[in-house]
Amino acid sequence: MGEDRQTGKDVPLIETLRRGAGALRWYVGSVMGDNHYRRYVMHQSAQHPDVLPLSESDYWRMRYRNQDANPQGRCC
Repeated sequence: MGEDRQTGKDVPLIETLRRGAGALRWYVGSVMGDNHYRRYVMHQSAQHPDVLPLSESDYWRMRYRNQDANPQGRCC
């Protein structure tokens, strides 16, 4: 059993492992760019509500084209 930091109550081991796996999934997804399109859509909706966001395939096409045109430090 683990302890919940917010409530101080005991949490079953399986729940602790599930939370850890979720945090790891979020971290790897963030590093790999899995949530970039979702963040782009959220930004567009908040900052430019009158403009429709690009489709996901168009977004990735634009993103890769910009990376190739303006290379910056990156691992690969």
